[in-house]
Amino acid sequence: MSAGWGEVPLFVRKRVLVSMSAEPQRASGALDAAPRRYRLLGFADETAACNLLLDDGERSYDSWESWPKCRCSVARISGEWSMSLVFEGTGPYQLEVECEIWDPSGAVAKVTARA
Repeated sequence: MSAGWGEVPLFVRKRVLVSMSAEPQRASGALDAAPRRYRLLGFADETAACNLLLDDGERSYDSWESWPKCRCSVARISGEWSMSLVFEGTGPYQLEVECEIWDPSGAVAKVTARA
């Protein structure tokens, strides 16, 4: 695949959501909490998912299992997309997750979830 100067190709595996951005860090550079807003992209026919690591930049964790995370899943039921957020680890968390999904026909759907 070729890409011109200033172009960045993005490869997305079917049924996997990719975190494209989170809210910008505070101007002071202080990280007193994990970001609260995320944007995901995905290519899916019926379902897709990913894990967001809720990293505040300060704490360290012994293993993947102990790291706080959010399992983001989208599913198309009767033609409509919905999203679920399931948290693992200590909380509480307040997140807003926006997801843009392309299907094999080229249609694009957007769905947002808040928790």
